[in-house]
Amino acid sequence: MPDAPDSVRVSITSLPGGAEGWYVKVVRAPYQIAAGTRYRVSFRARAEASRPVGCAIGNNHEPWLAIGEYHEHVVTSDWTTFECPLTASADDSDARLFFDLGKSEAWVELTQIVVRDETNDRVLDAS
Repeated sequence: MPDAPDSVRVSITSLPGGAEGWYVKVVRAPYQIAAGTRYRVSFRARAEASRPVGCAIGNNHEPWLAIGEYHEHVVTSDWTTFECPLTASADDSDARLFFDLGKSEAWVELTQIVVRDETNDRVLDAS
């Protein structure tokens, strides 16, 4: 699984006290997102130890806001498939998919990352 072309393994060596999830991010961009459209992000993940991973689509520019629901999942040492369904609250031609990883120093692997436009039944690619 970890050698799939869309895989990433993140090792975090230290976090500042009171770490927030957004202190460490994995980002894929840009995506063209349309207001009112339903999307579903799916991915497989495992981690060194049980740890939170946040997932959303948001602006890849100021004001750096999520433009749909934010989801946080607990990732364990077992490969598991996760989903983050959302409805876009705004149009954005330069949106990003992001994973917040800053709440734990445990390494995490992400693979098979897919953003699906469920309204129009198509998979989106970051261009």
